[in-house]
Amino acid sequence: MDQIIVSQFSKSFKDTVALDRVSFKVKEGEIFGFLGPSGAGKTTIINILTNQLKADSRKVAEKISTGQRQRLLLIRAILHHLKLVFLDEPTSGMDPALAQKVHQLLLELKAKGTAIFLTTHNMQEASKLCDTISLLNHGEILECGSPEEIISKYHEDDTIYLRYQDGQEKVIAKADLDNYWSPEVVSMRTVEPDLETIFIQLTGEKWYDQ
Repeated sequence: MDQIIVSQFSKSFKDTVALDRVSFKVKEGEIFGFLGPSGAGKTTIINILTNQLKADSRKVAEKISTGQRQRLLLIRAILHHLKLVFLDEPTSGMDPALAQKVHQLLLELKAKGTAIFLTTHNMQEASKLCDTISLLNHGEILECGSPEEIISKYHEDDTIYLRYQDGQEKVIAKADLDNYWSPEVVSMRTVEPDLETIFIQLTGEKWYDQ
């Protein structure tokens, strides 16, 4: 059963387009991930869906730290056994050990039938948790599907991974090997693209500044 259905949704702030004809569905018992760099429109969509965009209230929560705020949202979800949970960057500000516990909690909520709408720019987190993801950039959905489906779509057999003595790493097309080969190369192997590589391929932009 669908918990959320959004069709051709758009939102602008003066001359800035935050969301441009965005469409998606979130099913019961599914973790749906909205992936995108800062400013892509992730928080805008979650604020609209939760009726927070124009609200002046949830101020107490915003005064606490990011990590505490995420814990508060998760505690609410556990206490009320909600059918639908919205989480905006749920592990932001958390250390790896705590983030791992949050991941386990989300999977437990999913197993109970809770639909989870998750925004993140953490590629590994999305690949690990999400049944369906949307790659979002400048308010537009570039791709939507399971992580495996998206990676498979852009997997090319001639992709090569190179690692150099100085620790530098490159992912290149086999046809370009002569341009990147040198005695400094210490390892070479074929590799399927990850979500960040696909995003860069689609947009020509960095995912986000480290």
